[in-house]
Amino acid sequence: MKKGLLSTGGLVLTMGLLVGCGESKIEKNDAIVQKTEQTITKKKKNEVASSEAVNETEKQTEAKETSSEKEMTGMNLDQIQKGDYTSLEGEWKQIAISMNRHDSKGDTWMEPRGDSLTVTKEQLENGYAKLKGETLTYRDQEVPMTYRNDNGILSGDATSAWSISFYPKGVPMINMGPDMPDTIKEETERVFIREAGNNFVQIFEKKSEASSEETTEIKEEGMTLSALKSGDFTSINGTWKNNQGDTLEVKDNILTFSNIEGAEGQSKKGTVSGLSLNIPELNEAAGSPQSIDMGEGRLLSKYKKELVGNEESGFYYLSGNMGMARFYVAFLPSGVTGRLTDAEQNQDKIVAGGSQNDVTAVSGQTVYYRLDK
Repeated sequence: MKKGLLSTGGLVLTMGLLVGCGESKIEKNDAIVQKTEQTITKKKKNEVASSEAVNETEKQTEAKETSSEKEMTGMNLDQIQKGDYTSLEGEWKQIAISMNRHDSKGDTWMEPRGDSLTVTKEQLENGYAKLKGETLTYRDQEVPMTYRNDNGILSGDATSAWSISFYPKGVPMINMGPDMPDTIKEETERVFIREAGNNFVQIFEKKSEASSEETTEIKEEGMTLSALKSGDFTSINGTWKNNQGDTLEVKDNILTFSNIEGAEGQSKKGTVSGLSLNIPELNEAAGSPQSIDMGEGRLLSKYKKELVGNEESGFYYLSGNMGMARFYVAFLPSGVTGRLTDAEQNQDKIVAGGSQNDVTAVSGQTVYYRLDK
């Protein structure tokens, strides 16, 4: 009987030990699971922190690149010297000119005449000159350029015929004389060009986007060259008059002149429509131009009806033949004067008539100004 009790007690003891061992194992397993969860959580936190650090690094890198790009905007003298004019691309405006007229006054500043400066990535062009890297094409002659960089100014010389200097923002222009025009501003990018003939100097300023938009708006209100080039004369509709008393009526895309030849005292009427000139007083009965007998069987038309459109620095003009001279009708928007020396700069202008000279090398008395609009 005692043995049975002992056996039963041993069984109970054994089961108790087993249960105790089972609970111990469960506790250990719970601890392992808890530790594993903590490890995973810590790992995830590290991954999140690492990801946030990477993102922050990327943001800082992008900020630095953006800042670097901003610092690189503007006139890049190193690129320019290598023939890369990307930093110069945009719209440039002539703000001052000077020359020596050999009148004992020396170099004299004058009103800008609207000459252009055209820039692409690989070329800079102004009048008779084209600059590509270390080669200048001047009046169809190729001349090597020599550059130097002094005090933040890049200058290039092509023998003694032509020179150019690039002035970034904030760099002053020196040795320009005590009467340097107020239009030359230190806070803008500028290009200085000098031609040996008469020591002719031109200074151009790069326009900001805001000023370009403002200029476009102003021009759209007056003479619009792009429309004139396509034969649309709407932007110059109205009555025009010059100081000689000659009148010009523009209506329905036809220009009607009271004095088509332009010379004072003449009164031959004529019209321009598209690219066609018509002067009734100089026509045969059939409508074709009369001819002049030049002797030896040679005949010369008093004028030719066909006109050709041409572009010049800042203006547009039509040209044809009038006897042994040339016939021109030039359209000069406000701000452009060409080679006129006594014209109103801030008004739209039209020059017309026969001439053996340059299209705008005429007396200011013959320049037409609009009376109404």
